[in-house]
Amino acid sequence: MLYKNPLVRLVLKVLGFLFLIIGAIGTILPLLPTTPFFLLAAACFFRSSIHFHDLLLKNRFFGSTIKNFHEGKGMPRQTKIISIATMWVFVSISVFIGFSYSSDWIIGFTLILAIIGTWYMAHLPTNYPK
Repeated sequence: MLYKNPLVRLVLKVLGFLFLIIGAIGTILPLLPTTPFFLLAAACFFRSSIHFHDLLLKNRFFGSTIKNFHEGKGMPRQTKIISIATMWVFVSISVFIGFSYSSDWIIGFTLILAIIGTWYMAHLPTNYPK
């Protein structure tokens, strides 16, 4: 369902394109995940632009992954493993850097969010390729 407020739709489109660009960069950079950013882009386009949402779902490289996720079929095992590993690499870097500069509650909050994200990803259905 599209938002009626044009300003909200514009913000969501901009965010959708931002996540799409970050996801595209992730196809080149080995440590940057791709699928979560494409899922975020799809969620933003779902609420802001049917046209861009449909284009993303018809993409020959990532359209099926996004479609499977939306339909509750889950993610491929390799995608889940790479996403969780990448998340923990960046969380570890953040905690290591933040250990000297941040308070303990910020580091603790970061770790709690990472644990929740890991739990969520681990409990998604695993979609086995045919």
